[in-house]
Amino acid sequence: MGRCGDMVDLIVTSKTGSRERQDVHSRVRIELHANWPDAATKWDWSDCSENHAPFQHPDWLASWYAAFAPTAMEPLIAIAYDNEGDAPIALLPLIRHRRHGVRIVEFADCDLTDNNAPLLAAPACDPALAAAVWPALRKALRRATGGVDVIRLRKMPRVIGGANNPLTLLPAARQSSLNSNLVITGEDFDAHRFTLGRNERSQLRRKWRGFSADPSNLFRLVTGRDEALHLLDIIDQQQRSRMNALGKRFVLNEGANGAFYRNLVRNGIAQGLVTITVLSASDEIVAGTFGVRSGRRWTLIRSSLGSERWLKYSPGVLLIDQTMAALHADGVREFDFSIGEYDYKRRLGAFHVPLFDLTSALTLRGVPHTVRDRAAYRLRQHPRLRNRVRRLLGKPVAREEDV
Repeated sequence: MGRCGDMVDLIVTSKTGSRERQDVHSRVRIELHANWPDAATKWDWSDCSENHAPFQHPDWLASWYAAFAPTAMEPLIAIAYDNEGDAPIALLPLIRHRRHGVRIVEFADCDLTDNNAPLLAAPACDPALAAAVWPALRKALRRATGGVDVIRLRKMPRVIGGANNPLTLLPAARQSSLNSNLVITGEDFDAHRFTLGRNERSQLRRKWRGFSADPSNLFRLVTGRDEALHLLDIIDQQQRSRMNALGKRFVLNEGANGAFYRNLVRNGIAQGLVTITVLSASDEIVAGTFGVRSGRRWTLIRSSLGSERWLKYSPGVLLIDQTMAALHADGVREFDFSIGEYDYKRRLGAFHVPLFDLTSALTLRGVPHTVRDRAAYRLRQHPRLRNRVRRLLGKPVAREEDV
């Protein structure tokens, strides 16, 4: 399988259903593209700020493919069409790669995207038409040059821009081990703060008064590209120091990962997709956040802390609260703290939103992946059995140990 940079655009078309069957299943065709810029021209991006999540924004996807296309991750973008119209009804930003000889198709992710989803046009809201996309996609992938053994779609939300994600409604879809953590504030941000409980409200007020008592201590929402790139370097340094202290490797600033984030800032800061906020004390960065916004939703994807001498102010939580207030004033009403379970998310009022996975083998070589994913799902339904398996594998048990 060649490297992405050596590939030219490839289109494979597939229809579902026989010619004799003139039902809705015969209306869908799939085109597979191995080049993101060409595939992107097929889609109408005019409403992306309202109907797509931040991770479906054209600047996010363009930045991702630009960073990873030179690696062994082959772009393989699927576009679904209704044969009764010329416009596409769905776009799936996919990649193909090999793992132990198995050819896998997944979302363009590489653990940098907190949730994944197809882009959907209005006709895709027709349940029967939407259901026809999946068999058409599987057929097209079987016919793709270079072949595919298994398709694994992970971390998918149930709802996209107010419409059901048809892939999560399929019988084979299973709830993921991961979930989003969402805060919905309504129109009054002070009323949202009031829901946090007396102790949390009191702590936020007291610590903000203490931190901001010095007029050189500031909250800032950064809008300039050069300053944003500089602050990204500082967030990298702070996160790396934190990970080193924990004995873990920090990789977000390495290779394609680092190129992606810098691409994203260059492409997205001026358009409002990227947000970088900081608490600063004179020239010192006390804490930083890196988030992405689309319409009414903002997602926190990275955060960092500086010197430990500021810990008495809980600068991480303080910065998130100030960021939420600033973005709320600019029209944001949904705040996604993304995947990962941390206490501050509960303290700031987040609730769980389930995500879904879908795995399908296209050849015999892909069957073990499907079996493994189904087994993992079943184990998650039985915490005690799951913890016994984890002990046998030498892994730490989950918190449900005492349930």
